Amino acid sequence: MERTNFCAYIALMGNDDFPLDVVTERMSVQPTEAKKIGERSVPNHPTNHHVIPYTRWIYEVVTEEPFDTEHVLRPLLDVCKSKTDTINLLKKELN
Repeated sequence: MERTNFCAYIALMGNDDFPLDVVTERMSVQPTEAKKIGERSVPNHPTNHHVIPYTRWIYEVVTEEPFDTEHVLRPLLDVCKSKTDTINLLKKELN
């Protein structure tokens, strides 16, 4: 029987070209995904020419069943809880 995966994530996004490396350094966490506005969503794909409409930095935690909100969110909260001030400072500086 196939198991179900659940995820929780934090995403920092903007319509401008904010520095992803600065966000990664300040957060002290490697993002699951980091894309800049204007990049192709699937580089070098012969037919998919979709362009990323906004810059995004995403950190995602994936957990398997059983579904329990605490079980899904706790790993993300453990990583991000101490970074509230950093996130707010980045928002202020890069806005």
